[in-house]
Amino acid sequence: MLLGAYADYLLIPSHIVALNAFRKPESIDFDQAALLEPLSCVVHANDMARPQPAETALIVGAGAFGRARMQAKAKAAPQAARA
Repeated sequence: MLLGAYADYLLIPSHIVALNAFRKPESIDFDQAALLEPLSCVVHANDMARPQPAETALIVGAGAFGRARMQAKAKAAPQAARA
């Protein structure tokens, strides 16, 4: 099943689907699955930045990305996290 605004009109080559599409496990509801893309962006940014526990980070914004980034920083260095 392909979801989205143009899902009924898209023909995606199988090699692209194999590399970039994932099936939603039955155990995850759609509300939880909707947060996977923002979370993956946060994880990728964290991997790119390679923050050290003693470093201070400025996180601007309290949306889905900012809040997820704050949680990632708090996990790495709880004493450095501030709301």
